[in-house]
Amino acid sequence: MLHKYFRNRQLRTSEPFFKYLEKWILLSSLLGLLTGGAVAVFDYVTNFKLWVYFSNYFLNHVYAIFPIVISGLLISGLLLKWSTTPLGSGTE
Repeated sequence: MLHKYFRNRQLRTSEPFFKYLEKWILLSSLLGLLTGGAVAVFDYVTNFKLWVYFSNYFLNHVYAIFPIVISGLLISGLLLKWSTTPLGSGTE
């Protein structure tokens, strides 16, 4: 009685919808692999190369941290003050 609900269905790839679906699945998989590779390269460069350089620099120059933090706070405060868009919630 339930056999008709559990039978093995085959995709009909000759229909236009399934050709369209196959194309977009292939393109989205390729785009996902490329994006993942780009993120991996960016993560490697920022975590292993730049972190080693800046951590060694700031260990030797401890007081160089304060001007960077203060200038960042001042710039963000000025951007919020002079912004023409209404302020919303969050960090849009």
